[in-house]
Amino acid sequence: MTLPLITEEAFVLKMNSKGFDIAITTVILIIIGVAVLIGLIFFVKNGFGFFKEGTDPILRTQSLEATRQACELVCRSGNEIAFCCDNIELNKNAILCNNATLNVGCEIDCTKVSCN
Repeated sequence: MTLPLITEEAFVLKMNSKGFDIAITTVILIIIGVAVLIGLIFFVKNGFGFFKEGTDPILRTQSLEATRQACELVCRSGNEIAFCCDNIELNKNAILCNNATLNVGCEIDCTKVSCN
């Protein structure tokens, strides 16, 4: 049984293809690295402002729901002063739990509560 002879030319082509594979991998890694650096520069320069624009309506809705739940807990505890007199911050505005925006169904009558 005879082994096939590998000519010098075929050997050089085989060696060169391995080197070419390494070069392609290196080029791909360099391109990915440059893309990551450009992304970081973009984020630092713009201060993640476009994320805030996209998530702001969701965060406001969650803030409203959290405030509503807090006021419902105050109502259930029967704390008239906290329900009628204590301001709660909602989207950088101070409101009371008896505000119609919150739509808290509570039996506490704030007209009879004296806020000092």
